[in-house]
Amino acid sequence: MNSGLCESFFAVLADRNRLSIINLILEKDLTVSEISEQLNLEQSLVSHHLKTLKDHGFVEFKIDGKNRVYSANKDTVRPLMDIMRSHVYNLCGFACQYKIDEWARMSPVKSINHETEVVMEKIKVLTKFSAAKINSRKKLKEVSDFFNTTMITHFKAEEMTLFKKMRKKTKVVEDLLDEHKFMRKKFLELKAIADSENVDREGLKEIANSISKIITSHIDKEENVLIPKAKQVLTKKEFDDIAKQSEKMEAEV
Repeated sequence: MNSGLCESFFAVLADRNRLSIINLILEKDLTVSEISEQLNLEQSLVSHHLKTLKDHGFVEFKIDGKNRVYSANKDTVRPLMDIMRSHVYNLCGFACQYKIDEWARMSPVKSINHETEVVMEKIKVLTKFSAAKINSRKKLKEVSDFFNTTMITHFKAEEMTLFKKMRKKTKVVEDLLDEHKFMRKKFLELKAIADSENVDREGLKEIANSISKIITSHIDKEENVLIPKAKQVLTKKEFDDIAKQSEKMEAEV
């Protein structure tokens, strides 16, 4: 196994939610909605994780009526999980931060494929804080810093490269820009709460719900409208130029 493949293999498993999903479907085949309910995760996030696990050969699915029923490859996954279970959970905090750092360095085109996963990890923290399931002000501040620095930098990179190139070629860019404006407002509201002496948990709940609702639609437009259109009208060189420009922008931040 070469080093790149090995790194990709273990990076897939270095995620608490994906490990939880594998643990569930090792015992019983489940649908997305059943996994979502048992783990208290958004269905969109569960679907994203299942796709990643399937792409790397960890899970399979079969069609049962209108539903996809997911199962794990028990012969290979169970021994691996027995070895990793006691180790990876302790390291997941580091692994998740490594994943965020890696995502922040990607070009806008490439990063779109991972945006849901990265953002929903942070939304989950806000949701837990609003419900008083966690009380760490440090974690709340980290989430606020992520949205007001990493995400804002990501937005700027998209706007100055991919969006700028495609603005006159598809109307969806105007929708995406409006959504960036809305989310920037919510990020500032989050910062105000995170910096305040007394945390407004109801305010956090509203912010988490707002971002969660809009980000799913936002990324869907990027993945299924903007990117396909860009592939139709831009040359390979133009795509490469977008990646280089965005990497330079983020390196200067």
